[in-house]
Formats: sequence, structure tokens, C-alpha cells
Amino acid sequence: MAIISLDNIVKTYKVKKAKEPFLAVDRVSLSIDKGEILGLLGSNGAGKTTLIKIMAGLLEPNGGTGKVLDYDIYKEHKKIRAKVSLVAPTADVGTDNNLTVRQNLEFWAVVYNLEKTQRKSRIDEMLGFLNLKQYEHHWPMSVSAGNRQKLAIARSLLVKNPILFLDEPTVKLDAKGAEAVRELVKKINGEFGTTIILTTHYIFEAEELCGRVAIMHKGQIKSCDTVENLGGNLHRYVENTGADE
Repeated sequence: MAIISLDNIVKTYKVKKAKEPFLAVDRVSLSIDKGEILGLLGSNGAGKTTLIKIMAGLLEPNGGTGKVLDYDIYKEHKKIRAKVSLVAPTADVGTDNNLTVRQNLEFWAVVYNLEKTQRKSRIDEMLGFLNLKQYEHHWPMSVSAGNRQKLAIARSLLVKNPILFLDEPTVKLDAKGAEAVRELVKKINGEFGTTIILTTHYIFEAEELCGRVAIMHKGQIKSCDTVENLGGNLHRYVENTGADE
């Protein structure tokens, strides 16, 4: 059952002094099933981030139609935003370094209007689930970048929304931190059944995590299939665009 469906989505931006607007997303059609992990694989500027912001209700497209959780992307974007979570590439966005790890989660539990009776138990659950319990009284800047990324993900999971968007979740992490985040992605999907859409320019990451991969280039989806069916297409993509192995 499709939890997200897009048909011929177009998004353009006005560029100062340019005669023509910049075409960031070019006639993208995509269907995403409940419970799957779908990867958007593409180099910088391919349109990945713009596309997930449209799906997350943060950007309105210039053309096409679409629904997320059966909400219209034009008329009901506020309802979409309330039901999905998005973790940006910069994990520190939304993190207050004057609050401890636990206090950050307490703050966001209030922002998300989580019932007061549920807050402590949900925060305890997330700290345990993400292996952050030992850092709950630490300042965010005193823990590793990987653990700050986990904090950002913990924040997004507090309300257990059915869809989680991860925009290049490992791009600024060292090898150990990146591997921990990848394992966490699998765990979230497996234990909560969360539908996950992640962007990446690492081919090995797409192969490891995703059931299906949509290859993006210059705003278009060039191919979309299972990793097994795409096979060599993923590696040809790397050769043609210079994305990372």
C-alpha cells in the first residue's frame, strides 16, 4: 500500500540575474510503500533534498500532484508536517547546547505536544533505544558528532511518526559514527515499522540500507528499482556522475 504517491512533480527556483528559473525537480513520479526504506541516490545538486522537503510538506511544488499519508501536498501540507519527521544533514540544527541531552528531548517533547504523562517514559525509551542513556546528562557539544546525530534522530522519534526522512544522515560522520547510524536506521525500520526515505551520495550506503533505490540526476529520477534489479546501474551511475563509492 502506497504511503506516498507523487505524479509529475516539478519544483523551480528563481535565480537572480538568470533568464530562466532553476529546475530543481523535473517531472518526478514516485510511489513509496508503507514500511519500506527507499533511498534517493544522487550527487550534490541532484534534487534529493528538494524532493524530500516537498514530501515532508515543507516546500510546495510548482506542478504535478501528490499525496502523503493520504493528505494532499498542496492543500494539507500542515497535516503532513505534523505526521512526518525530518532529520537534516546538520544534526546540530534544533539542538540547544545550553541544555543536556535529556533536557533537549524534554524541550522537544513539549514542542511536539507529547502528553505530559508519556514524556518521561518516551524519553527513557529513546535514550535506551539509541544507546544514549550514558550521555543523558552531557552537553551535546561534549559528545561525538555521531551521538549528536543520534540525538537528532531521537528527537524525531519522540512522537513515533509513521514516516521518517533522513537527509544524508552520515555525511559528516567518521566511519564508526556512520556505521552506528546505519545500524540505527535498520533498527528503527525493523522494530517500529517506520517508513524511511533517506538521501545519500554513497552507493554502498544505498546498497546496505535500502530495499529500493531511486537514482536522481539533474532533478530527474533516472531509475527506481530494488538494489538487486538495478545491479550495475548503480555503479554506472557512480562512473557517470562522480558520486562516491
